[in-house]
Amino acid sequence: MKSTKLITFSILLIFLGALLIKDESKAQKPKSSTEEILFEPIETIVTASKREQRIQDSPSTISIITDEDIKEFGAMSIPDLLKYVPGIDVMEITSSHWEVNARGLNQIRSNKMLVMIDGRSVYLDYFGGAIWDALPIQMDDIKRIEIIRGPVSALYGANAFSGVINIITKSPRESAGTHVTLDGGNLNNMRVSIIHGGRNGKFRYKFSGHQRNVNSWRDSKINSEKRGIYNAKFDYIIDGKSTVSFDAGIESGSVEQIILSSILKFNGTTNYAKFNYDYLDTHFQLFWNHGNINSPSFVNYGGDTDSKYNTLDGELQHTFDICSFNTITFGGSYRYNTIESNIIDKEHHQHLLAGFIQNEFKPNKKITALIGLRADHHPLVKDNISPRGSLIIKPKINHTFRLSAGRAFRNPAFTDSYLLQPLEPIPLPSPPLPPGSKTEFTIIGNENLSPEKIQTYEFGYQTFLRRKTRIKIDLFYNKTNDFIGTGDFIPVEFLKNPITGEIIIDPITNLPIPTVITQSFVNLGSAEAYGGELGIDLLLYNWMRLRSNYSYLELQNRYT
Repeated sequence: MKSTKLITFSILLIFLGALLIKDESKAQKPKSSTEEILFEPIETIVTASKREQRIQDSPSTISIITDEDIKEFGAMSIPDLLKYVPGIDVMEITSSHWEVNARGLNQIRSNKMLVMIDGRSVYLDYFGGAIWDALPIQMDDIKRIEIIRGPVSALYGANAFSGVINIITKSPRESAGTHVTLDGGNLNNMRVSIIHGGRNGKFRYKFSGHQRNVNSWRDSKINSEKRGIYNAKFDYIIDGKSTVSFDAGIESGSVEQIILSSILKFNGTTNYAKFNYDYLDTHFQLFWNHGNINSPSFVNYGGDTDSKYNTLDGELQHTFDICSFNTITFGGSYRYNTIESNIIDKEHHQHLLAGFIQNEFKPNKKITALIGLRADHHPLVKDNISPRGSLIIKPKINHTFRLSAGRAFRNPAFTDSYLLQPLEPIPLPSPPLPPGSKTEFTIIGNENLSPEKIQTYEFGYQTFLRRKTRIKIDLFYNKTNDFIGTGDFIPVEFLKNPITGEIIIDPITNLPIPTVITQSFVNLGSAEAYGGELGIDLLLYNWMRLRSNYSYLELQNRYT
């Protein structure tokens, strides 16, 4: 058993000049104090329950980063912002290689956090996870980021294992006019961004473009990133009940990342298109993700890795009230993945089906109970059932208690199941062995893997004190099983005498000499984690806020 403790603490002093600038368009509205803007519990979210609700009614541990926060922090990337969220682990490997996860599950090639843009999953089923600096989004276009810490497979299915990050962009209505941003620095760092939005009657539109060049070191061979991002967004209000919208975009460029101690330059293009239709409490979404990725192979000698993937995903959801205190949300989804790559055995197609239901019971203003269930079908691991329950109690105004429990899973990625990748062979000494003798190594996928599973229990408390202080406390316990990782090297072929055909025995080790050795992916074992997060927001003056976070985590691995 291996035990690991992780303690993080951060203090952030924010000057709030931007909030004190009067907006002429709001001059006729009733005046609100800065305290009300910052600390009145009025924030609404959509990620925790797949519908709009107040943040203190959330059944999950959630944090919000607003567009005002982005301006005040001065961050140049989304992972840079996430560093200030309690319970979120951020690793900066290079200037264009970030790893983000929650509550101690971070690692190189982190694959346990579901990342979405406006509800569209950008999780790469190819190898799992998301490439943060290849997301088709620019900082100036973000309205807010909703971060859920803890499993939510009961709503989002596979890969919402340690949490969900939903990046919500500004609508065409919120982007009216033309906005230009230009900044730069030493080491040839440069960023230019243009956003233009407008309307024609019920039709609204937004176009955006972004070019970025980033270096963190004088040696550009170590850390560099060059990207171009172009997006378009349209919406049309049919009547007072229904709206349609369409988004499309392209991201192209190169990023350098460290894989297995090697610096690799990834070149590629990602495209997407998304259609939404909303009619009262019914929501339909259909999107397509496409990508081409080229990089020097980190394991294959003498060649590059070329991969192409496509994802088509559709979801239908409906919410209705059984009575004044009972609300049902249900829906279903279909996801179709294809992958072509020279590091997997052949072209693969994958069909994923899911259905979910959630019941919110609110007998009075002080108590809310929520129960959810989702079933997912995968062609290799078959069916997964993900339940979740939550109880929210508000005994007094500005005091909220929450108890919740749930289960989640992560399906094996395509590379976990189908990888077929030779490593560079090792020559054997000749003599005494026959000339040309060598040992070959191959990493292969495993189609018999079980999905990773996690069971979680949480307690949360939030209070607002005198409209100037907000305190949040979250405690959790997680039990994780069937971690997916690489197993032992296994010899499958041995050196034979070319004349007799007998296996040659090494005179030193008295063992057969392997000529072919394989390594595959296996389910390793289990782990337990428990800890807590404390967040305090304090309004010192109308123009200054103090934000502090403290996180504690103890992780015990039980790999078998």
